[in-house]
Amino acid sequence: RDRQERRRPQRKRMGAALGCTPNDAIEVEVKDEGNSSAEGWKNYVDQQLIAGGCSDGMIVGLKGELWAKSPGIALKTYSTVHQTESAKSNVEVNELANLVDFVKTGTKPDVGLRINQVKYVVVRSEKGTGKKDLAFVCYARHEKTGVAIAVAKTCIVVGRYNEADKKNPTFAGATNTAVERLATYLRDQGY
Repeated sequence: RDRQERRRPQRKRMGAALGCTPNDAIEVEVKDEGNSSAEGWKNYVDQQLIAGGCSDGMIVGLKGELWAKSPGIALKTYSTVHQTESAKSNVEVNELANLVDFVKTGTKPDVGLRINQVKYVVVRSEKGTGKKDLAFVCYARHEKTGVAIAVAKTCIVVGRYNEADKKNPTFAGATNTAVERLATYLRDQGY
């Protein structure tokens, strides 16, 4: 057998940067054997967001590129009917572009904050003064689901929870914590 094939994936301890004590530090498997950077980012989604209490999660670059996501969440482009006080109109929704613009400007898109074709009501958003000094944090709800969004230096971390899931319900508190911890860690690493 080739020596490269026998190598085991490295494990990197992520503790203090994620606000953990040394005893509950989280290990992330770092695979460097021909894996793309997308797979590395997927590890953060799986091992920090999903394992941290989110039903779904994703990391998006501030330039509008998707870095990684879990299977149950997506940023889509589609047409929908948008109602204002005076008129109804058919509008094109680009969830990725709207999310990036929202976190950069702090101004909610005209069509609302939409992720996975669900329109969320923004409960709270803070630009530049968020918890742990993140560039932007936002919490939004839709019925029994919601999202937490936090911005590091070059990326956006999004976590979704679903209280109505009968098999594996997830909740706002755990989702908010997981998203903020990962965004803080990525910010401290230069992302």
